[in-house]
Amino acid sequence: MSANHGRLLSGETAVITGGGRGIGLAIATAFAREGASVALVARSTDQLATASRGIQDAGGVVIARRADVTDEAAMSDVIDDVRASLGPITILVNNAGGIGPIAPFGESTLDDWWRCVEVNLRGPAVCTQLVIHEMAARGRGRIINLVSGAAIMSFTNFSAYVASKTAVARWSESLAAEMAPYDVQVFAMEPGTVATAMSDFSVNSPEGRRWIPWFKGMFEAGLDSPVERVAQRAVDLAAGKADGLSGRYIPLAEGLDDLVANAPRIREETLYLLRMSRLVQSAPSAALGALRARGEMASSSVVRLRRRLPVTAHEAFGLWRDGETVASWFLPPGPAEWLGRPIMEPHAGGRFSLQLSSGGERFHISGTVAAADPVVGLTLRWSWETDSPVLGSASDTSVTVEFVPARGGVDVVITHEGLPGETVRDAYIRGWRRCLDGMRRVTGSDREREEGR
Repeated sequence: MSANHGRLLSGETAVITGGGRGIGLAIATAFAREGASVALVARSTDQLATASRGIQDAGGVVIARRADVTDEAAMSDVIDDVRASLGPITILVNNAGGIGPIAPFGESTLDDWWRCVEVNLRGPAVCTQLVIHEMAARGRGRIINLVSGAAIMSFTNFSAYVASKTAVARWSESLAAEMAPYDVQVFAMEPGTVATAMSDFSVNSPEGRRWIPWFKGMFEAGLDSPVERVAQRAVDLAAGKADGLSGRYIPLAEGLDDLVANAPRIREETLYLLRMSRLVQSAPSAALGALRARGEMASSSVVRLRRRLPVTAHEAFGLWRDGETVASWFLPPGPAEWLGRPIMEPHAGGRFSLQLSSGGERFHISGTVAAADPVVGLTLRWSWETDSPVLGSASDTSVTVEFVPARGGVDVVITHEGLPGETVRDAYIRGWRRCLDGMRRVTGSDREREEGR
Protein backbone atom coordinates (compact mmCIF):
# COMPACT_ATOMS: atom_id res chain seq x y z
CA MET A 1 0.00 0.00 0.00
CA SER A 2 2.05 2.88 -1.32
CA ALA A 3 1.26 6.59 -1.36
CA ASN A 4 -2.37 7.60 -0.94
CA HIS A 5 -2.45 9.80 -4.04
CA GLY A 6 -5.25 8.85 -6.40
CA ARG A 7 -6.75 6.14 -4.21
CA LEU A 8 -10.51 6.08 -3.75
CA LEU A 9 -10.58 6.51 0.04
CA SER A 10 -7.55 8.69 0.57
CA GLY A 11 -8.00 10.85 3.67
CA GLU A 12 -10.97 8.90 5.04
CA THR A 13 -11.20 7.34 8.49
CA ALA A 14 -13.37 4.22 8.72
CA VAL A 15 -14.63 2.22 11.68
CA ILE A 16 -15.46 -1.40 10.79
CA THR A 17 -17.23 -3.51 13.39
CA GLY A 18 -16.74 -7.26 13.29
CA GLY A 19 -13.43 -6.39 11.66
CA GLY A 20 -11.36 -9.25 13.04
CA ARG A 21 -12.31 -11.79 10.41
CA GLY A 22 -14.54 -12.64 7.46
CA ILE A 23 -16.43 -9.88 5.66
CA GLY A 24 -15.35 -7.18 8.12
CA LEU A 25 -11.66 -7.94 7.68
CA ALA A 26 -12.01 -8.11 3.90
CA ILE A 27 -13.69 -4.68 3.87
CA ALA A 28 -11.07 -3.21 6.21
CA THR A 29 -8.24 -4.56 4.06
CA ALA A 30 -9.81 -3.15 0.90
CA PHE A 31 -10.41 0.22 2.57
CA ALA A 32 -6.79 0.42 3.72
CA ARG A 33 -5.59 -0.52 0.23
CA GLU A 34 -7.62 2.42 -1.10
CA GLY A 35 -5.99 4.84 1.32
CA ALA A 36 -8.35 4.93 4.32
CA SER A 37 -7.18 4.77 7.91
CA VAL A 38 -9.15 1.94 9.47
CA ALA A 39 -10.23 1.03 12.99
CA LEU A 40 -11.14 -2.59 13.59
CA VAL A 41 -13.62 -3.41 16.35
CA ALA A 42 -14.34 -6.96 17.50
CA ARG A 43 -14.58 -9.09 20.64
CA SER A 44 -11.62 -11.40 19.97
CA THR A 45 -8.22 -9.97 20.89
CA ASP A 46 -6.38 -12.70 18.97
CA GLN A 47 -8.35 -12.12 15.78
CA LEU A 48 -7.85 -8.36 16.02
CA ALA A 49 -4.11 -8.78 16.49
CA THR A 50 -3.80 -11.03 13.44
CA ALA A 51 -6.05 -8.82 11.32
CA SER A 52 -4.30 -5.56 12.17
CA ARG A 53 -0.87 -7.12 11.65
CA GLY A 54 -1.84 -8.18 8.13
CA ILE A 55 -3.04 -4.69 7.22
CA GLN A 56 0.04 -3.06 8.74
CA ASP A 57 2.39 -5.46 6.94
CA ALA A 58 0.76 -4.38 3.68
CA GLY A 59 1.43 -0.73 4.51
CA GLY A 60 -2.01 0.25 5.76
CA VAL A 61 -2.89 2.53 8.66
CA VAL A 62 -4.89 0.56 11.24
CA ILE A 63 -5.78 0.40 14.90
CA ALA A 64 -7.69 -2.41 16.62
CA ARG A 65 -9.93 -2.16 19.65
CA ARG A 66 -11.72 -4.89 21.55
CA ALA A 67 -15.36 -4.11 22.41
CA ASP A 68 -18.89 -5.47 22.34
CA VAL A 69 -20.88 -3.28 19.94
CA THR A 70 -23.97 -3.49 22.15
CA ASP A 71 -22.06 -1.90 25.08
CA GLU A 72 -22.60 1.84 24.69
CA ALA A 73 -19.99 2.88 27.25
CA ALA A 74 -17.31 0.63 25.75
CA MET A 75 -18.08 1.78 22.21
CA SER A 76 -18.02 5.42 23.30
CA ASP A 77 -14.48 4.90 24.57
CA VAL A 78 -13.54 3.20 21.30
CA ILE A 79 -14.94 6.01 19.14
CA ASP A 80 -13.16 8.64 21.26
CA ASP A 81 -9.93 6.68 20.89
CA VAL A 82 -10.34 6.42 17.12
CA ARG A 83 -10.86 10.18 16.82
CA ALA A 84 -7.79 10.87 18.90
CA SER A 85 -5.64 8.36 16.99
CA LEU A 86 -6.85 8.67 13.40
CA GLY A 87 -8.95 11.85 13.18
CA PRO A 88 -12.63 12.52 12.44
CA ILE A 89 -14.64 9.44 11.47
CA THR A 90 -16.07 9.72 7.96
CA ILE A 91 -17.15 6.11 7.31
CA LEU A 92 -18.88 3.57 9.55
CA VAL A 93 -19.40 -0.05 8.51
CA ASN A 94 -21.84 -1.84 10.80
CA ASN A 95 -20.81 -5.40 10.05
CA ALA A 96 -20.73 -7.16 13.44
CA GLY A 97 -23.59 -9.62 13.70
CA GLY A 98 -24.80 -13.01 14.81
CA ILE A 99 -27.00 -15.72 13.32
CA GLY A 100 -28.95 -16.35 16.52
CA PRO A 101 -30.67 -19.60 17.40
CA ILE A 102 -31.27 -21.92 14.45
CA ALA A 103 -34.54 -23.51 15.48
CA PRO A 104 -38.27 -22.83 15.40
CA PHE A 105 -39.14 -19.80 17.52
CA GLY A 106 -41.05 -21.98 19.96
CA GLU A 107 -37.96 -24.12 20.57
CA SER A 108 -35.57 -21.18 21.03
CA THR A 109 -34.74 -19.63 24.36
CA LEU A 110 -35.93 -16.06 24.50
CA ASP A 111 -32.58 -14.86 25.83
CA ASP A 112 -30.69 -16.34 22.84
CA TRP A 113 -33.30 -14.97 20.44
CA TRP A 114 -33.11 -11.48 21.88
CA ARG A 115 -29.31 -11.50 22.06
CA CYS A 116 -29.24 -11.94 18.28
CA VAL A 117 -31.53 -8.94 17.85
CA GLU A 118 -29.35 -6.89 20.20
CA VAL A 119 -26.15 -7.64 18.29
CA ASN A 120 -27.67 -7.14 14.86
CA LEU A 121 -29.84 -4.10 15.62
CA ARG A 122 -28.76 -2.47 18.87
CA GLY A 123 -25.09 -2.79 17.88
CA PRO A 124 -25.45 -0.70 14.70
CA ALA A 125 -27.71 1.75 16.54
CA VAL A 126 -25.13 2.27 19.31
CA CYS A 127 -22.22 2.75 16.88
CA THR A 128 -24.19 5.01 14.57
CA GLN A 129 -25.42 7.33 17.29
CA LEU A 130 -21.82 7.79 18.43
CA VAL A 131 -20.67 9.07 15.01
CA ILE A 132 -23.63 10.81 13.34
CA HIS A 133 -23.32 14.06 15.30
CA GLU A 134 -19.75 14.46 14.09
CA MET A 135 -20.73 13.55 10.53
CA ALA A 136 -23.62 16.02 10.65
CA ALA A 137 -21.36 18.75 11.93
CA ARG A 138 -18.86 18.23 9.12
CA GLY A 139 -21.56 17.84 6.50
CA ARG A 140 -20.37 14.51 5.14
CA GLY A 141 -20.23 10.85 6.05
CA ARG A 142 -21.27 7.41 4.86
CA ILE A 143 -22.77 4.58 6.91
CA ILE A 144 -22.90 1.06 5.49
CA ASN A 145 -25.17 -1.37 7.31
CA LEU A 146 -24.63 -5.02 6.41
CA VAL A 147 -27.98 -6.73 5.98
CA SER A 148 -29.00 -9.97 4.25
CA GLY A 149 -31.46 -11.52 1.87
CA ALA A 150 -33.26 -12.36 5.10
CA ALA A 151 -34.20 -8.68 5.28
CA ILE A 152 -36.55 -8.98 2.30
CA MET A 153 -37.84 -12.54 2.56
CA SER A 154 -38.79 -14.90 5.36
CA PHE A 155 -36.56 -17.85 6.20
CA THR A 156 -37.90 -20.56 8.46
CA ASN A 157 -36.17 -21.54 11.69
CA PHE A 158 -33.96 -18.54 12.35
CA SER A 159 -36.51 -15.83 12.98
CA ALA A 160 -34.27 -13.67 15.21
CA TYR A 161 -31.85 -13.15 12.34
CA VAL A 162 -34.68 -12.40 9.91
CA ALA A 163 -36.38 -9.97 12.28
CA SER A 164 -33.17 -8.11 13.11
CA LYS A 165 -31.93 -7.75 9.53
CA THR A 166 -35.35 -6.61 8.35
CA ALA A 167 -35.31 -4.00 11.08
CA VAL A 168 -31.85 -2.81 10.04
CA ALA A 169 -32.99 -2.39 6.43
CA ARG A 170 -36.04 -0.34 7.44
CA TRP A 171 -34.02 1.66 9.97
CA SER A 172 -31.51 2.45 7.21
CA GLU A 173 -34.34 4.00 5.19
CA SER A 174 -35.42 6.23 8.07
CA LEU A 175 -31.88 7.18 9.03
CA ALA A 176 -31.02 8.10 5.43
CA ALA A 177 -33.99 10.45 5.24
CA GLU A 178 -33.07 12.08 8.54
CA MET A 179 -29.42 12.53 7.59
CA ALA A 180 -29.98 13.70 3.99
CA PRO A 181 -29.96 17.42 4.91
CA TYR A 182 -26.52 16.89 6.45
CA ASP A 183 -25.20 15.18 3.29
CA VAL A 184 -24.67 11.91 5.16
CA GLN A 185 -25.53 8.78 3.18
CA VAL A 186 -26.76 5.45 4.58
CA PHE A 187 -26.90 2.11 2.76
CA ALA A 188 -28.35 -1.30 3.57
CA MET A 189 -25.76 -3.45 1.80
CA GLU A 190 -26.64 -7.08 1.09
CA PRO A 191 -23.46 -9.17 0.58
CA GLY A 192 -25.05 -12.40 -0.58
CA THR A 193 -23.97 -15.66 1.02
CA VAL A 194 -20.27 -15.66 1.90
CA ALA A 195 -18.11 -18.46 3.26
CA THR A 196 -17.56 -17.21 6.83
CA ALA A 197 -17.52 -18.69 10.31
CA MET A 198 -21.21 -17.81 10.59
CA SER A 199 -22.14 -19.66 7.40
CA ASP A 200 -19.93 -22.59 8.40
CA PHE A 201 -21.95 -22.87 11.62
CA SER A 202 -25.18 -22.73 9.64
CA VAL A 203 -24.01 -25.57 7.41
CA ASN A 204 -22.18 -27.86 9.82
CA SER A 205 -23.67 -27.41 13.29
CA PRO A 206 -26.18 -30.02 14.48
CA GLU A 207 -28.94 -27.42 14.54
CA GLY A 208 -28.01 -26.18 11.09
CA ARG A 209 -28.10 -29.69 9.62
CA ARG A 210 -31.41 -30.33 11.33
CA TRP A 211 -33.33 -27.11 10.72
CA ILE A 212 -31.86 -25.51 7.58
CA PRO A 213 -30.38 -28.38 5.55
CA TRP A 214 -31.05 -26.46 2.32
CA PHE A 215 -28.43 -23.85 3.24
CA LYS A 216 -25.57 -26.18 2.34
CA GLY A 217 -26.92 -26.39 -1.19
CA MET A 218 -26.11 -22.73 -1.83
CA PHE A 219 -22.41 -23.50 -1.60
CA GLU A 220 -22.71 -26.78 -3.50
CA ALA A 221 -24.44 -24.92 -6.34
CA GLY A 222 -21.83 -22.17 -6.40
CA LEU A 223 -24.34 -19.51 -5.34
CA ASP A 224 -22.06 -18.01 -2.70
CA SER A 225 -20.39 -14.60 -3.08
CA PRO A 226 -16.59 -14.11 -3.19
CA VAL A 227 -15.63 -12.00 -0.19
CA GLU A 228 -13.41 -9.84 -2.42
CA ARG A 229 -16.46 -8.80 -4.43
CA VAL A 230 -18.29 -7.86 -1.25
CA ALA A 231 -15.32 -5.76 -0.14
CA GLN A 232 -15.21 -3.95 -3.48
CA ARG A 233 -18.91 -3.14 -3.25
CA ALA A 234 -18.27 -1.60 0.18
CA VAL A 235 -15.38 0.45 -1.27
CA ASP A 236 -17.62 1.77 -4.04
CA LEU A 237 -20.34 2.80 -1.57
CA ALA A 238 -17.82 4.36 0.81
CA ALA A 239 -16.26 6.32 -2.06
CA GLY A 240 -19.60 7.91 -2.99
CA LYS A 241 -20.33 6.02 -6.18
CA ALA A 242 -23.97 5.46 -5.22
CA ASP A 243 -24.82 8.44 -3.02
CA GLY A 244 -28.00 8.98 -5.02
CA LEU A 245 -29.26 5.66 -3.65
CA SER A 246 -28.93 6.51 0.01
CA GLY A 247 -31.43 4.59 2.12
CA ARG A 248 -31.81 1.82 -0.42
CA TYR A 249 -31.26 -1.91 -0.12
CA ILE A 250 -28.20 -2.58 -2.30
CA PRO A 251 -27.99 -6.25 -3.37
CA LEU A 252 -24.62 -7.63 -4.44
CA ALA A 253 -26.21 -9.64 -7.24
CA GLU A 254 -27.10 -6.47 -9.15
CA GLY A 255 -24.49 -4.30 -10.81
CA LEU A 256 -23.90 -1.01 -9.03
CA ASP A 257 -23.39 0.85 -12.31
CA ASP A 258 -26.85 -0.24 -13.46
CA LEU A 259 -28.42 0.79 -10.16
CA VAL A 260 -26.74 4.20 -10.28
CA ALA A 261 -27.76 4.74 -13.89
CA ASN A 262 -31.37 4.02 -12.94
CA ALA A 263 -31.32 6.10 -9.75
CA PRO A 264 -33.98 8.59 -10.98
CA ARG A 265 -36.40 5.76 -11.72
CA ILE A 266 -35.53 4.01 -8.45
CA ARG A 267 -36.35 7.15 -6.50
CA GLU A 268 -39.50 7.94 -8.47
CA GLU A 269 -40.93 4.44 -8.14
CA THR A 270 -39.61 3.96 -4.58
CA LEU A 271 -37.74 0.78 -5.56
CA TYR A 272 -35.29 -1.11 -3.33
CA LEU A 273 -37.24 -0.14 -0.21
CA LEU A 274 -39.27 -2.45 2.01
CA ARG A 275 -42.87 -2.30 0.81
CA MET A 276 -45.88 -4.58 1.13
CA SER A 277 -47.88 -5.56 -1.97
CA ARG A 278 -51.65 -5.77 -1.44
CA LEU A 279 -54.50 -7.48 -3.20
CA VAL A 280 -56.67 -4.39 -2.84
CA GLN A 281 -55.56 -0.89 -1.97
CA SER A 282 -58.26 1.18 -0.29
CA ALA A 283 -58.76 4.85 -1.11
CA PRO A 284 -57.35 6.01 2.26
CA SER A 285 -54.34 3.72 1.78
CA ALA A 286 -53.77 5.06 -1.72
CA ALA A 287 -53.95 8.64 -0.46
CA LEU A 288 -51.57 7.90 2.39
CA GLY A 289 -49.21 6.16 -0.02
CA ALA A 290 -49.21 9.21 -2.28
CA LEU A 291 -48.38 11.50 0.64
CA ARG A 292 -45.54 9.24 1.72
CA ALA A 293 -44.21 9.02 -1.83
CA ARG A 294 -44.15 12.80 -2.13
CA GLY A 295 -42.36 12.99 1.18
CA GLU A 296 -39.70 10.56 -0.03
CA MET A 297 -39.10 12.28 -3.37
CA ALA A 298 -36.89 15.34 -3.55
CA SER A 299 -38.73 18.43 -4.72
CA SER A 300 -37.41 20.01 -7.91
CA SER A 301 -38.01 23.48 -6.46
CA VAL A 302 -36.64 23.17 -2.91
CA VAL A 303 -33.19 22.82 -1.39
CA ARG A 304 -32.91 21.96 2.31
CA LEU A 305 -29.47 21.52 3.87
CA ARG A 306 -28.27 21.40 7.45
CA ARG A 307 -24.83 21.82 9.00
CA ARG A 308 -23.73 21.93 12.63
CA LEU A 309 -21.42 24.71 13.82
CA PRO A 310 -19.81 24.74 17.29
CA VAL A 311 -21.07 28.28 17.96
CA THR A 312 -24.08 29.97 19.53
CA ALA A 313 -27.06 31.19 17.54
CA HIS A 314 -25.87 34.79 18.03
CA GLU A 315 -22.46 33.85 16.62
CA ALA A 316 -24.09 32.10 13.66
CA PHE A 317 -26.20 35.22 13.04
CA GLY A 318 -22.94 37.18 13.08
CA LEU A 319 -21.91 35.42 9.87
CA TRP A 320 -24.56 37.57 8.18
CA ARG A 321 -23.85 40.84 9.97
CA ASP A 322 -22.47 42.73 6.92
CA GLY A 323 -21.34 42.28 3.35
CA GLU A 324 -17.69 41.83 4.24
CA THR A 325 -18.48 38.94 6.60
CA VAL A 326 -20.74 37.24 4.05
CA ALA A 327 -17.96 37.65 1.50
CA SER A 328 -15.59 35.69 3.78
CA TRP A 329 -17.57 32.47 3.30
CA PHE A 330 -19.58 33.01 0.12
CA LEU A 331 -17.02 33.41 -2.68
CA PRO A 332 -16.54 30.19 -4.69
CA PRO A 333 -13.09 28.59 -4.85
CA GLY A 334 -10.93 28.91 -7.94
CA PRO A 335 -10.88 31.87 -10.32
CA ALA A 336 -13.51 34.03 -8.61
CA GLU A 337 -13.64 37.71 -7.69
CA TRP A 338 -16.03 40.33 -6.42
CA LEU A 339 -17.28 42.82 -9.01
CA GLY A 340 -18.72 45.23 -6.48
CA ARG A 341 -18.81 45.78 -2.75
CA PRO A 342 -20.91 43.02 -1.11
CA ILE A 343 -23.89 44.41 0.78
CA MET A 344 -25.82 42.71 3.59
CA GLU A 345 -28.21 44.54 5.94
CA PRO A 346 -29.56 41.87 8.35
CA HIS A 347 -32.76 43.53 9.51
CA ALA A 348 -36.33 43.50 8.26
CA GLY A 349 -36.48 45.58 5.11
CA GLY A 350 -32.71 45.51 4.68
CA ARG A 351 -31.15 44.80 1.31
CA PHE A 352 -28.39 42.55 0.09
CA SER A 353 -26.36 42.53 -3.12
CA LEU A 354 -23.61 40.11 -4.15
CA GLN A 355 -21.92 40.71 -7.52
CA LEU A 356 -19.16 38.35 -8.55
CA SER A 357 -17.44 36.55 -11.36
CA SER A 358 -16.69 32.83 -11.12
CA GLY A 359 -15.40 30.47 -13.78
CA GLY A 360 -15.79 33.15 -16.43
CA GLU A 361 -19.48 33.72 -15.60
CA ARG A 362 -21.00 36.79 -13.97
CA PHE A 363 -23.55 36.63 -11.15
CA HIS A 364 -25.65 39.28 -9.44
CA ILE A 365 -27.63 38.00 -6.46
CA SER A 366 -29.87 40.51 -4.75
CA GLY A 367 -32.98 40.95 -2.68
CA THR A 368 -34.39 42.06 0.62
CA VAL A 369 -34.40 40.74 4.17
CA ALA A 370 -37.97 39.80 5.09
CA ALA A 371 -37.19 38.91 8.72
CA ALA A 372 -34.13 38.70 10.98
CA ASP A 373 -33.69 37.50 14.54
CA PRO A 374 -30.29 36.80 16.16
CA VAL A 375 -31.70 33.71 17.88
CA VAL A 376 -34.10 32.35 15.27
CA GLY A 377 -32.48 33.21 11.91
CA LEU A 378 -33.23 35.13 8.72
CA THR A 379 -35.63 35.04 5.78
CA LEU A 380 -34.47 36.52 2.46
CA ARG A 381 -36.30 37.29 -0.78
CA TRP A 382 -33.65 36.02 -3.18
CA SER A 383 -33.31 36.87 -6.90
CA TRP A 384 -30.47 36.54 -9.38
CA GLU A 385 -29.28 37.56 -12.82
CA THR A 386 -26.45 35.65 -14.48
CA ASP A 387 -24.99 34.79 -17.85
CA SER A 388 -24.69 31.18 -16.65
CA PRO A 389 -26.52 28.75 -18.98
CA VAL A 390 -27.24 26.58 -15.93
CA LEU A 391 -28.66 29.13 -13.50
CA GLY A 392 -30.04 31.70 -15.92
CA SER A 393 -32.04 34.34 -14.08
CA ALA A 394 -34.92 34.16 -11.61
CA SER A 395 -36.75 36.40 -9.19
CA ASP A 396 -38.55 36.17 -5.87
CA THR A 397 -37.30 32.87 -4.51
CA SER A 398 -37.15 32.48 -0.74
CA VAL A 399 -34.18 31.59 1.46
CA THR A 400 -34.75 30.77 5.13
CA VAL A 401 -31.76 30.44 7.45
CA GLU A 402 -32.70 28.82 10.76
CA PHE A 403 -30.60 28.42 13.89
CA VAL A 404 -31.56 25.25 15.76
CA PRO A 405 -29.92 24.48 19.14
CA ALA A 406 -27.99 21.19 18.96
CA ARG A 407 -25.45 19.20 20.89
CA GLY A 408 -22.18 21.13 20.90
CA GLY A 409 -23.45 24.17 19.02
CA VAL A 410 -26.17 25.16 16.61
CA ASP A 411 -27.52 23.62 13.42
CA VAL A 412 -27.68 26.07 10.53
CA VAL A 413 -30.62 24.97 8.37
CA ILE A 414 -30.90 26.54 4.92
CA THR A 415 -34.14 26.12 2.97
CA HIS A 416 -34.26 27.64 -0.53
CA GLU A 417 -37.73 27.51 -2.11
CA GLY A 418 -39.24 28.50 -5.43
CA LEU A 419 -36.37 27.31 -7.64
CA PRO A 420 -37.31 26.91 -11.31
CA GLY A 421 -36.37 23.25 -11.83
CA GLU A 422 -34.06 20.35 -11.03
CA THR A 423 -30.98 21.73 -12.80
CA VAL A 424 -31.09 24.97 -10.84
CA ARG A 425 -31.92 23.09 -7.65
CA ASP A 426 -28.88 20.83 -8.06
CA ALA A 427 -26.65 23.84 -8.74
CA TYR A 428 -27.89 25.52 -5.56
CA ILE A 429 -27.34 22.32 -3.57
CA ARG A 430 -23.70 22.48 -4.58
CA GLY A 431 -23.55 26.21 -3.92
CA TRP A 432 -25.14 26.13 -0.48
CA ARG A 433 -22.97 23.18 0.55
CA ARG A 434 -19.95 25.25 -0.41
CA CYS A 435 -21.30 28.16 1.65
CA LEU A 436 -21.87 25.93 4.68
CA ASP A 437 -18.32 24.63 4.35
CA GLY A 438 -17.17 28.25 4.25
CA MET A 439 -19.10 29.02 7.44
CA ARG A 440 -17.36 26.12 9.17
CA ARG A 441 -14.00 27.41 7.97
CA VAL A 442 -14.70 30.97 9.16
CA THR A 443 -15.87 29.78 12.58
CA GLY A 444 -12.72 27.69 12.95
CA SER A 445 -14.60 24.38 13.16
CA ASP A 446 -12.60 22.88 10.31
CA ARG A 447 -9.27 23.54 11.99
CA GLU A 448 -8.62 19.84 12.55
CA ARG A 449 -9.02 19.02 8.84
CA GLU A 450 -6.86 21.97 7.77
CA GLU A 451 -4.11 20.79 10.09
CA GLY A 452 -4.19 17.38 8.39
CA ARG A 453 -5.72 15.32 11.18
